[in-house]
Amino acid sequence: MLILVSLVSYLYKIQIASLFWTGFYLKALKRTSDTKKKARLYSFLGEWDKRVEIDEENGFMEGAFDYTYTYSKDEKLPPVDELLNFLDGIDALSNAGNPEKALAYMGKYDPTTHLEKATKQRYMELLTQQQSLIHDQQEYLELALRQVEKMKFADDVDPLIYIRYSSYIIMGQLCHLIYLWHQQKERRMRRVFFSIVFLFTSVLYWISGTTRLTRSLTASTLMSFGEDFFLTASEAAHRPSSHLERARQLFVKYPYHYDDLVTNQVLGLMTHIFWKELRRCNYPRPDNSNDFQYCKSAYLVGQTIADMLDADQSAKDSLENSFWNQEILMAIQEHVEQISSDSFFGWYTWLLNGGSTIDSVELDSEYIRNALDQWFDEITQDESEQKEQRLFDMEEAEYIAFGNEL
Repeated sequence: MLILVSLVSYLYKIQIASLFWTGFYLKALKRTSDTKKKARLYSFLGEWDKRVEIDEENGFMEGAFDYTYTYSKDEKLPPVDELLNFLDGIDALSNAGNPEKALAYMGKYDPTTHLEKATKQRYMELLTQQQSLIHDQQEYLELALRQVEKMKFADDVDPLIYIRYSSYIIMGQLCHLIYLWHQQKERRMRRVFFSIVFLFTSVLYWISGTTRLTRSLTASTLMSFGEDFFLTASEAAHRPSSHLERARQLFVKYPYHYDDLVTNQVLGLMTHIFWKELRRCNYPRPDNSNDFQYCKSAYLVGQTIADMLDADQSAKDSLENSFWNQEILMAIQEHVEQISSDSFFGWYTWLLNGGSTIDSVELDSEYIRNALDQWFDEITQDESEQKEQRLFDMEEAEYIAFGNEL
């Protein structure tokens, strides 16, 4: 029965996803011919470049406060709707990495109420800060872009279609709560307990889903953690990662997203990729002799991270910078310096040390380069010796075959 349900779920994954936002918006987008609705649906989907394109082609931003401007023959939107649509357009410009144009449009906005004035002030501050972050992190971001544009972690991944697996947990808890509240009064304590659990997991759900890039990286972490339990080290290392590929595509398309700039998600993406490539290098597939490519890739990703730390300016003060630095250091200690080949032991030791590393090494670009250079020299030498041995074995086999023919 469970296998049947799993097969049905797989076959109808897009329809099931419609219960969890993406499929619903995609279906609505295909069914509507209203340009304004399409623009809003693209915003909901996070396709901000499409939203900006529609706004520019139809003059929605220029005509936002011209109340004689109509979007259909007989319909005229009231000022409140005009304002909300205008702010959605500003968000789209910001998320697409164009705060300069968004600031220009905001300058034309003349608020009348105290609430509108406060809203304009908040937007102006955020857009100005985004402009400053883009300027300060330009080289830092370009280094990451040049590296990740050449990589790929899964095939046929559409960033628009995704399922937030945690949604199933939330939905299951909600159904359970509804069931409990229809039961007798004797179950009062259970209702209270599961209500608290539901509230707690709902908060975690929204915290972990602030941006699409954050959600994709979180899902990648959870999937990697689960794979370690059910697959061998080699199988888990080389299993395609649709979530990591989705995160890569999102960053390449929208590298200047405000929330991702503030929380330094680009370093988080590079850290995830670093872990992935190191694992693919250190756990080669038995049936493939060409996995050395992943060692080269891991080396280049690590060098890029070192270059990013040198170019880093405002990102040093970002909210999650210290967390990502800790993750990079753990990756080096576990897979490069090989302090422990057991990832669980690495996490356990990290916790015992109160969140500090085993030897309290401070992460900097020099430390990364030294560790990677020594590691790469060793594996390159090993690879050369293995190639020489293979050539020797082939020549010896040919010599033996030739002798047999004689």
